[in-house]
Amino acid sequence: MFDTFDIRWVFGAFALAAGIFAFYTYYHKSVLGKFVRALLASGAFNPETAKTFAELDIAPTAAYEHALLGGSLSRIVTVLGERPHPRRRGSALPNPEDLAVLRFYIPAEKETKARGIYSDDQSIVAPVVVTATALVLAVLVCVLVAAFPNLFVQ
Repeated sequence: MFDTFDIRWVFGAFALAAGIFAFYTYYHKSVLGKFVRALLASGAFNPETAKTFAELDIAPTAAYEHALLGGSLSRIVTVLGERPHPRRRGSALPNPEDLAVLRFYIPAEKETKARGIYSDDQSIVAPVVVTATALVLAVLVCVLVAAFPNLFVQ
Protein backbone atom coordinates (compact mmCIF):
# COMPACT_ATOMS: atom_id res chain seq x y z
CA MET A 1 0.00 0.00 0.00
CA PHE A 2 2.71 2.52 0.94
CA ASP A 3 4.93 1.48 -1.98
CA THR A 4 2.96 3.81 -4.26
CA PHE A 5 2.43 6.58 -1.70
CA ASP A 6 3.27 10.01 -3.08
CA ILE A 7 3.63 13.04 -0.80
CA ARG A 8 2.12 15.21 -3.55
CA TRP A 9 -1.30 13.70 -2.74
CA VAL A 10 -1.02 14.97 0.83
CA PHE A 11 -0.12 18.48 -0.28
CA GLY A 12 -2.78 18.38 -2.98
CA ALA A 13 -5.41 17.38 -0.43
CA PHE A 14 -4.24 20.15 1.88
CA ALA A 15 -4.44 22.68 -0.94
CA LEU A 16 -7.96 21.56 -1.80
CA ALA A 17 -9.04 21.73 1.85
CA ALA A 18 -7.55 25.20 2.26
CA GLY A 19 -9.35 26.41 -0.85
CA ILE A 20 -12.67 25.00 0.34
CA PHE A 21 -12.18 26.56 3.78
CA ALA A 22 -11.39 29.96 2.29
CA PHE A 23 -14.52 29.85 0.13
CA TYR A 24 -16.71 28.66 3.02
CA THR A 25 -15.38 31.39 5.33
CA TYR A 26 -16.04 34.07 2.74
CA TYR A 27 -19.51 32.69 1.90
CA HIS A 28 -20.58 32.29 5.51
CA LYS A 29 -19.46 35.76 6.54
CA SER A 30 -20.48 37.67 3.42
CA VAL A 31 -23.61 35.98 2.10
CA LEU A 32 -25.26 34.57 5.23
CA GLY A 33 -23.87 37.35 7.41
CA LYS A 34 -25.76 39.96 5.39
CA PHE A 35 -29.06 38.52 6.64
CA VAL A 36 -27.93 38.29 10.27
CA ARG A 37 -26.50 41.83 10.24
CA ALA A 38 -29.80 43.11 8.82
CA LEU A 39 -31.71 41.42 11.66
CA LEU A 40 -29.31 42.85 14.25
CA ALA A 41 -29.52 46.35 12.78
CA SER A 42 -33.33 46.25 12.69
CA GLY A 43 -33.58 45.23 16.36
CA ALA A 44 -35.38 41.93 15.65
CA PHE A 45 -34.77 40.28 19.03
CA ASN A 46 -38.20 38.86 19.91
CA PRO A 47 -41.38 37.64 18.18
CA GLU A 48 -42.95 41.11 18.32
CA THR A 49 -40.06 42.71 16.42
CA ALA A 50 -39.48 39.82 14.00
CA LYS A 51 -38.91 40.83 10.36
CA THR A 52 -39.67 39.36 6.94
CA PHE A 53 -37.25 39.27 4.02
CA ALA A 54 -39.16 42.18 2.46
CA GLU A 55 -38.86 44.30 5.61
CA LEU A 56 -35.11 43.65 5.61
CA ASP A 57 -34.92 44.45 1.88
CA ILE A 58 -33.29 41.08 1.16
CA ALA A 59 -34.44 38.65 -1.51
CA PRO A 60 -35.00 35.09 -0.26
CA THR A 61 -32.60 32.73 -2.02
CA ALA A 62 -31.85 29.02 -1.88
CA ALA A 63 -28.80 29.79 0.27
CA TYR A 64 -30.94 31.51 2.90
CA GLU A 65 -33.61 28.82 2.65
CA HIS A 66 -31.16 26.06 3.38
CA ALA A 67 -29.32 27.96 6.12
CA LEU A 68 -32.51 29.04 7.92
CA LEU A 69 -34.51 25.83 7.62
CA GLY A 70 -32.02 23.44 9.18
CA GLY A 71 -28.62 24.83 8.18
CA SER A 72 -26.09 26.98 10.00
CA LEU A 73 -28.37 29.99 10.59
CA SER A 74 -31.04 27.83 12.24
CA ARG A 75 -28.90 27.75 15.40
CA ILE A 76 -28.99 31.55 15.70
CA VAL A 77 -32.12 32.80 13.91
CA THR A 78 -35.62 31.83 15.03
CA VAL A 79 -38.29 31.37 12.36
CA LEU A 80 -41.92 32.37 13.00
CA GLY A 81 -44.73 31.05 10.87
CA GLU A 82 -45.70 27.79 9.26
CA ARG A 83 -42.78 26.07 7.62
CA PRO A 84 -43.27 25.92 3.85
CA HIS A 85 -43.58 22.62 2.03
CA PRO A 86 -40.72 21.39 -0.18
CA ARG A 87 -40.75 22.37 -3.88
CA ARG A 88 -40.89 18.81 -5.06
CA ARG A 89 -40.80 15.34 -3.64
CA GLY A 90 -37.40 14.64 -2.07
CA SER A 91 -36.37 18.30 -1.95
CA ALA A 92 -35.72 20.00 1.36
CA LEU A 93 -36.12 23.51 -0.04
CA PRO A 94 -39.41 25.37 -0.46
CA ASN A 95 -40.27 28.00 -3.06
CA PRO A 96 -38.79 31.43 -2.27
CA GLU A 97 -42.31 32.91 -2.41
CA ASP A 98 -43.30 30.63 0.47
CA LEU A 99 -40.51 32.11 2.59
CA ALA A 100 -41.83 35.64 2.10
CA VAL A 101 -44.51 35.06 4.75
CA LEU A 102 -42.08 33.87 7.42
CA ARG A 103 -40.77 36.25 10.07
CA PHE A 104 -37.31 36.00 11.61
CA TYR A 105 -35.60 37.21 14.76
CA ILE A 106 -32.51 36.57 16.85
CA PRO A 107 -33.36 35.73 20.47
CA ALA A 108 -31.73 38.08 22.98
CA GLU A 109 -29.65 35.23 24.46
CA LYS A 110 -28.11 34.56 21.02
CA GLU A 111 -27.44 38.20 20.13
CA THR A 112 -23.87 38.20 21.46
CA LYS A 113 -23.05 35.02 19.54
CA ALA A 114 -24.57 36.44 16.34
CA ARG A 115 -22.60 39.69 16.68
CA GLY A 116 -19.39 37.77 17.36
CA ILE A 117 -19.75 35.59 14.27
CA TYR A 118 -21.35 37.90 11.73
CA SER A 119 -20.60 41.51 12.71
CA ASP A 120 -18.68 43.83 10.39
CA ASP A 121 -16.26 44.50 13.24
CA GLN A 122 -14.79 41.03 12.75
CA SER A 123 -12.77 41.28 9.56
CA ILE A 124 -12.90 38.39 7.13
CA VAL A 125 -9.61 39.45 5.58
CA ALA A 126 -7.30 37.78 8.11
CA PRO A 127 -8.76 34.23 7.90
CA VAL A 128 -8.95 34.38 4.12
CA VAL A 129 -5.36 35.69 3.83
CA VAL A 130 -4.04 32.99 6.17
CA THR A 131 -5.91 30.30 4.26
CA ALA A 132 -4.82 31.67 0.89
CA THR A 133 -1.19 31.74 2.10
CA ALA A 134 -1.46 28.12 3.21
CA LEU A 135 -2.97 27.25 -0.15
CA VAL A 136 -0.14 28.97 -2.04
CA LEU A 137 2.50 27.24 0.11
CA ALA A 138 0.88 23.83 -0.45
CA VAL A 139 0.77 24.40 -4.20
CA LEU A 140 4.39 25.61 -4.16
CA VAL A 141 5.50 22.45 -2.35
CA CYS A 142 3.57 20.32 -4.87
CA VAL A 143 5.33 22.11 -7.73
CA LEU A 144 8.74 21.65 -6.06
CA VAL A 145 8.09 17.96 -5.47
CA ALA A 146 7.03 17.54 -9.10
CA ALA A 147 9.98 19.55 -10.46
CA PHE A 148 12.65 18.04 -8.19
CA PRO A 149 11.45 14.56 -7.13
CA ASN A 150 14.97 13.43 -6.18
CA LEU A 151 15.15 16.00 -3.39
CA PHE A 152 12.25 14.38 -1.55
CA VAL A 153 13.14 10.71 -2.06
CA GLN A 154 15.41 8.90 0.37
